[in-house]
Amino acid sequence: MSEGQNVAESSEQQFRAYKSSSLWMDVWRQMRRNRMAVAGMAILTALILVAILAPWITPQNPYDLAQVDVLDGRLPPGSEAFAGYTMWLGSDGAGRDLYSAILYGLRISISVGLASGVIAAVDALTEASGLFVFSARKCVTSGVSTNESIMRNCIPTYRRTRPAKNH
Repeated sequence: MSEGQNVAESSEQQFRAYKSSSLWMDVWRQMRRNRMAVAGMAILTALILVAILAPWITPQNPYDLAQVDVLDGRLPPGSEAFAGYTMWLGSDGAGRDLYSAILYGLRISISVGLASGVIAAVDALTEASGLFVFSARKCVTSGVSTNESIMRNCIPTYRRTRPAKNH
């Protein structure tokens, strides 16, 4: 075999290997090249793990009133609570451990963020699909391209900046 055939075969094998990879493998391959993206993903993963494990790694549930003692109110960081555990970040006026409150608050913040992201995605998909159907119907009757019809309906300044076409 000649050297040219070996190069052709190896490039064909690489193409097959690349073609058989999934979309998520392509995303992961691109993300690994960006160190900041990998660092951000590691931090996000760590925060999510800490939020999930909060009931097991915190000394107190700040939302359970049976565990909160008013006598522990406004303790400085590193003090020992009357229940015997150390309050590493101190306590608030109601006697809740601030470390526990931060981790339980992280759980709520992540939940709200995910819920709002899902709602925004569903809203955007619904609006885009409705706009596309409306624009497609309008295009069939007016003879304007779908893209231009979407631009006219979505961007109010589009009509002012672009002259109208004469049909």
